[in-house]
Amino acid sequence: MGKLKNRVLSALGAFLIAGCGGGSTGETTESEQGLIRAANLSCVAGEQPLGDTGVGYDRLFGAGQGLTKLLQEPAIPNRWFVLKKDGDILAIDAEEPYSKFTWLDLSSYVIGEADGGLLSMVFHPDYPATPQIFVYYTSGAIDALEGKLSRITVDDVSQPGTFVIEELLSVDHATKFHHGGGLAFGPDNYLYLSIGDSDAQNSAQNTSKLSGSVLRIDVLGSESPYGIPPDNPFAGNPVCGSADNALPCPEIFAWGFRNPFRMSFDGLGQLWLGDVGNSKWEEIDLVRKGENYGWPCREGAHDYAPNRCSVDDELTDPIFDYPHSVAGQKSSASITGGYVYSGESIPSLQGAYVYGDFGLGSVYALQETSPDNYVSNKLFDLGGVTSFATGEDGELYLGRYFNGISKLVPAEASNSEFAPQKLADSGCFSMENPGEPEGGVIPYTVKAPLWSDNADKERFFAIPDGETIDIGLDGDWHFPVGSVLAKHFRLNARLIETRLFMRHLNGNWAGYTYRWNENQTEAERVIGGQIESIDGQEWLYPSEEQCMQCHTTAAGFTLGPESAQLNGDLYYESLDRSENQIETLNQMLLFTVDPGAPDNLDQLPSPYDITAPLDERARAWLHTNCSQCHRPGGPTQAEIDFRYFVPLAGMNICNVEPGLGDLGIINAMLLAPGDPDRSVIWERMRRRDEEAMPPLGSFIADDQGVELLSDWVVSLESCF
Repeated sequence: MGKLKNRVLSALGAFLIAGCGGGSTGETTESEQGLIRAANLSCVAGEQPLGDTGVGYDRLFGAGQGLTKLLQEPAIPNRWFVLKKDGDILAIDAEEPYSKFTWLDLSSYVIGEADGGLLSMVFHPDYPATPQIFVYYTSGAIDALEGKLSRITVDDVSQPGTFVIEELLSVDHATKFHHGGGLAFGPDNYLYLSIGDSDAQNSAQNTSKLSGSVLRIDVLGSESPYGIPPDNPFAGNPVCGSADNALPCPEIFAWGFRNPFRMSFDGLGQLWLGDVGNSKWEEIDLVRKGENYGWPCREGAHDYAPNRCSVDDELTDPIFDYPHSVAGQKSSASITGGYVYSGESIPSLQGAYVYGDFGLGSVYALQETSPDNYVSNKLFDLGGVTSFATGEDGELYLGRYFNGISKLVPAEASNSEFAPQKLADSGCFSMENPGEPEGGVIPYTVKAPLWSDNADKERFFAIPDGETIDIGLDGDWHFPVGSVLAKHFRLNARLIETRLFMRHLNGNWAGYTYRWNENQTEAERVIGGQIESIDGQEWLYPSEEQCMQCHTTAAGFTLGPESAQLNGDLYYESLDRSENQIETLNQMLLFTVDPGAPDNLDQLPSPYDITAPLDERARAWLHTNCSQCHRPGGPTQAEIDFRYFVPLAGMNICNVEPGLGDLGIINAMLLAPGDPDRSVIWERMRRRDEEAMPPLGSFIADDQGVELLSDWVVSLESCF
């Protein structure tokens, strides 16, 4: 490690001058303390490459956190409705988006736990003449959620003063997960509602329950609360209650779904649905009356638990499914169903089904190339899509959980100028020696490093000249547009991979990876991910999608750069001494606001520093390796919070039964104080199969980390 340390830290002479050695080319900026920030002449992220799809997107306006559904109002031109997980319905004028207001506040009715919340809404077909909307949401108690379909009548569609809510239908949910939430009027004027299996897998094959089904009911006729279309598969049976019933439910149109989150009708009257998969496959279905789509007997078009169906059951396969694995590694895939494109601005998309994946962070177009043969092409990377919508202009819009509303637009095919094929062309590393950073590229280190299968790492960042880094209240660093983060990976002192993480000019982050050649003279970009054997171990070069699965929206995209991670010393060769990183970078005027004295700031311990308290070391390991996903707003179903500063009682793991499988452990808990063998989180961390955590990016368990977590669990006597 000594040679590696010297190699990393000697690079500081390229950007730091203090009157005692070092140097850089180009203009510099000197602070009052005498430290000079070298000009960043070349390491700047530009336009985001869009490939050759001819499709891009424009960000229109924000909507705050928690967007679950987007739709355009038919009454007032340019006005959009945004549903929020907590129960608010916002009205936003596209021409004056900052004047948005709460059109209806349903927070007193809605419980937004886990997959729940205010999930969907549709306008009455005769709106606004009939001032009614229909909404689907979860309500009741946190540990006993119910799905509610309700009709709401307002006194004024412009800005309601009063409203009347009428519950039409209720569904018992066994857990906080898999509530579905698709809602649409069909061309037959019947209302269609998709409902998940409540994470109770057998319910999707039990037609005497409403769970795991697409329902079709008549809410426009005279019957109260609704009528049953006479051609429904089980029409004639008594309407179903919220729980089990004696006969199949007449409301059911089709069944065998896991978590059918979004669905829509196309111009031909076909019902398209995206069904969120379990461990291996995501699927797209064309939903037809009376058909069984197979879950849990099948996941996608593949056997999952075939014994749960009879050999006589006729199962309908999806028209398309895609695997969770990318380059052989399990991915956090979660499909968001979309719409068949019928706009005019992007002719190449005509007739394509445009959908997204919340976990993979991308948007795709599914096109039929020949009868019953479909091909899916990625259009672009865009994380956190929870809803698609069609506008009055016939074009497609996207709603993102954290980032507001965007519109699909035609885009010229992009070259790879800002995602170069060779690392030396990135502008971040020397053309003569691509392993050495250019001037203005700043090395840094972290207190609690991410486990990377025995690799040593060197870290760098660069921001455009004149720009600064904002520090959030939680200590997380927010980099300006144009910033680049880079990381070298070495095995046995040899460079094997370099990753670039760029914030492009449209504000989006994107990741790119480069594989070093045997002579250590150049690294070339790997597209789509790759696995190879290096020095007797498997190594993953992640795909672009996999990069964004770890660099989550909830974690602020960048992971290592936060004050508690960088609040430690680094040896500065140009100064010939060790200095605190935050203090040094602050003297170089790199922060928007003075972060304060390092002694007054939080600091993570190294998980491998045996002189630090055991509890702090264990929580630092969890923070670094797990909290990018396991935190509020993260992409996982589990409501776990592994951030370092959250106390054990707030992590929602101690003496909590696992909601996503017990791995065959008797009397399993997520964390059983004093007993690692009963603790699912410990078992997952020491595995490297499809049940492993983290689920991707590693083929070798961190033995020291596993031992650390075991010692920590053993040391715990209670949850407080």
